[in-house]
Amino acid sequence: FPSHDRPEEQLRKLIEDKTNKSVDMHSFCNGIKYYINALIPNGNSFKVIESNLLQAYWQVACRIAEEE
Repeated sequence: FPSHDRPEEQLRKLIEDKTNKSVDMHSFCNGIKYYINALIPNGNSFKVIESNLLQAYWQVACRIAEEE
């Protein structure tokens, strides 16, 4: 499958579309943890540190949905 078909990429695109900002994502500890910083629609920054990239994006997407 192309990378844009993966759930992680779909959620990242949704987040970027909803916030009109690119998602700041870093992996560290040899890819075991992911750090995501996103500006949600209310103007606040929302940060997630998670070992599962899909779960990290899901938490950000849910936070955006709560703000709409």
